[in-house]
Amino acid sequence: MSFFPGIVVVLNIVLMVSGGSEVPSMMNMMLTFGLTIAVLIHLGIVQMVNDQMLLQQTLMVEAVRQKKSAEALLESYKTQRRLTHEFTNHTDALALLLQQGDYEGAKAYLSTLTKTIAANTTIMNTHNPLLDALLSKKYEEASRKGVMVYFDLPDLRDMPMGQTDLVIVLSNLLNNAIEAAAQADPPEVYVRMRKSEDEVVLSVRNRVKKDLNLVDGQLPRISQKGAGHGFGLWNVRDVLKKYGGEYTISCRECWFRFTCTIPLRKL
Repeated sequence: MSFFPGIVVVLNIVLMVSGGSEVPSMMNMMLTFGLTIAVLIHLGIVQMVNDQMLLQQTLMVEAVRQKKSAEALLESYKTQRRLTHEFTNHTDALALLLQQGDYEGAKAYLSTLTKTIAANTTIMNTHNPLLDALLSKKYEEASRKGVMVYFDLPDLRDMPMGQTDLVIVLSNLLNNAIEAAAQADPPEVYVRMRKSEDEVVLSVRNRVKKDLNLVDGQLPRISQKGAGHGFGLWNVRDVLKKYGGEYTISCRECWFRFTCTIPLRKL
């Protein structure tokens, strides 16, 4: 395709030279015009392909970032489990300090231990360690922004997609929901999931400051507001497509809702 414009230019020159000093014939003029239009169409197609490749590369970079984040969350969960395992050792150390009358030492030890545990504590208990860590982190992030998040989740130990893909779906949906709800009144986010023999249904709905203008239920256009901003829902779409899932979005009466289904039979 890259040689096409050059070939057309050469043909145009040949047509002009072949006419000599005579007035160009109607046929030559039509051929020249047609070839020029063909070049413009070709350049337009090349630009569209380049834009699509750039979008795919950006989405891939974001997906890799999400995967690394998931791995970090799992490591955080393992750290918490290690702290729980060492609980007896910590209580023994505190008891020894108290027996020795070192109350200041016991106080300092307890303060340090409390901070360490608080920094690695998970709030959720879905029997899926990675998702417990992720959802707990999102809950804490939302709380710092004054957003209330309400979870209604089943046992998530057996899910119809890989853990990394599940993290991409949930983290992106929650990021968007929390960001939008933080600007609304009241700032609320509801996360609900249901499992049946045939499918898993996930619904995330959140308050918004004003209704979004969604065209035929399509995803919002990607924004240029900051690096990676707006790519989240497109990554969610790609993951759902991978597993044969479907989604719907709506925004009415200052409620934005994203609902998706993932068929179990696709496993």
